[in-house]
Amino acid sequence: MPDASIKNHFDECFEFIDEAKRRGGSVLVHCFMGVSRSVTVVVAYLMKKRGMSLSQALEHVKQRRPQASPNIGFIQQLQDFQNSL
Repeated sequence: MPDASIKNHFDECFEFIDEAKRRGGSVLVHCFMGVSRSVTVVVAYLMKKRGMSLSQALEHVKQRRPQASPNIGFIQQLQDFQNSL
């Protein structure tokens, strides 16, 4: 779904993750294949909360999930998100 908007969901996802962490919990972020949508959310979270660049965050995720490969539309949205930070 290269033209689907995912960045509209970032803030809600970030709040959910932060709340779980505040409560001492953890969060599993997953989508159907665990390759594009979930990776995009995690990469965006790392960019915002840990100050990583898009390339740093994606490499960080790929070291743990080698098949991580956000679709081109999500990469473009992550680039836009990076520019807004």
